[in-house]
Amino acid sequence: MSPKCNFVLPANCSAALDFIRAVSAQMVLVGHAISYFGIFNFLQPPILPYMQNVAVLLFFLLSGLLISYSVFTKLDNYPGYRFAEYFIDRFSRIYTSYLPSILFVLLLDFIYICLAGSNYGFATAFSVQTFIGNLFMLQDYPVGRYISLLHVTSFGSARPFWSLAVEWWIYLWFGWFVYNYYKKEQNRNNWYVHLIFIFFCIVPIWNMVFGRGNGLTFVWLMGSGVCLILAKVSITSFRPKLSFILSAAFLTLATIRVVRTKIEYDVLFAGLLGLFLLFLLIGLHNSTFSFGKTFDRRVRFVANYSFTLYLTHYSILDFAHYLTNGIYSPYLIFVLSFLICNFVAAFIAYFSEFRHKYVASRLKQLLPRLSNT
Repeated sequence: MSPKCNFVLPANCSAALDFIRAVSAQMVLVGHAISYFGIFNFLQPPILPYMQNVAVLLFFLLSGLLISYSVFTKLDNYPGYRFAEYFIDRFSRIYTSYLPSILFVLLLDFIYICLAGSNYGFATAFSVQTFIGNLFMLQDYPVGRYISLLHVTSFGSARPFWSLAVEWWIYLWFGWFVYNYYKKEQNRNNWYVHLIFIFFCIVPIWNMVFGRGNGLTFVWLMGSGVCLILAKVSITSFRPKLSFILSAAFLTLATIRVVRTKIEYDVLFAGLLGLFLLFLLIGLHNSTFSFGKTFDRRVRFVANYSFTLYLTHYSILDFAHYLTNGIYSPYLIFVLSFLICNFVAAFIAYFSEFRHKYVASRLKQLLPRLSNT
């Protein structure tokens, strides 16, 4: 029996989630930039937590919420929706941005090496093995601790790639569970179903216990939990004003928690943010509030290249730091780097990330042909 989703995201909820995603991407960029250029130190520990880490946690919460929502609504509306189609959707969403981004990092780092030589700080991560390993999402793969061939870190200067691998394996783990256990109970009798599930479990479970980010798998599942609550609980009786008050209260508590502890990857902090999202969406769903078409359009544009920005910004900042260190004002370089990172990400995304749905639809057209071969 598939999980029926009784919650439909209205336009104002989608706009709010796009806004949070867009702001989170900019937080990662700004957080890394101020660290690189040594400015605005009051925005970092020991005064405040690292905003880039807070943003990564938000990304995982949003991902768990939105992927679960997508899966449950498609199970409701398309009874024949298979894991193969789910895989294509996730593959297209990730790799339309990831492939051009990793090629961009390859080119930029190659130029960096030609100019800087031994001053390039990621030489051990710039290799054929690491490049291929990253293509298959093997960065920081647990088995790599014991098998040198699988000992792969994030490629070159693209340090944020580590979190992408965690999210990718969570996608496969979650999707396989829903489509082969939750949706089709008869599949439990097939031995290969269990074997593949165990394989997909390796990274998510490892991340819960030992992985970077102090268990971002838990955070992703919290986002999925928010979706399940929205899908299963009747929310129409909640008054919008009360929902917004509760949302603001949980956001305040989350802020107090992370400012006091300076621990961004914290389960309690994530839980409070999850409750903030839950009541925010309930309030928006039950209200007539609208952000306006102009706001929606602009926010959606920034949100639509946020993933590419996340993947490419660190390499640009590192290169900019090398070229300009000690020559120009760090505040000027900060502003220029901020603008360049956004421009480059938007440009790459226009030809890649923006078109992930089209790529997915074309790949799905091959499914009948593949099943007949």
